Amino acid sequence: PGVFPVAGRTTLLQAIALAEGTDRVAKEDEVVVFRPDSSGAMRAYVVDLRAIQRGDLADPVLVGEDRVVVPRSGSAVFIREVTDTLRGFVRFGPLY
Repeated sequence: PGVFPVAGRTTLLQAIALAEGTDRVAKEDEVVVFRPDSSGAMRAYVVDLRAIQRGDLADPVLVGEDRVVVPRSGSAVFIREVTDTLRGFVRFGPLY
């Protein structure tokens, strides 16, 4: 997470790469690009990063004042938290 200023022609995938990619709980099929329209009202566009990576969708070029939000998958966050909690209780190898 963070703010990453970009200069020149930058696509959504390039911006995600500048932020060191997504983490394992990212909801990559519902990335939101917020962009002000001509009246200044903020519009939201949902983009599927996986479709871009597969070549099924064009990689959009970001413009000034765009904001990119990569939401977290609720189920992935839950599983990660349970796994992290259990990690302290589960022992590997033979029990004596």
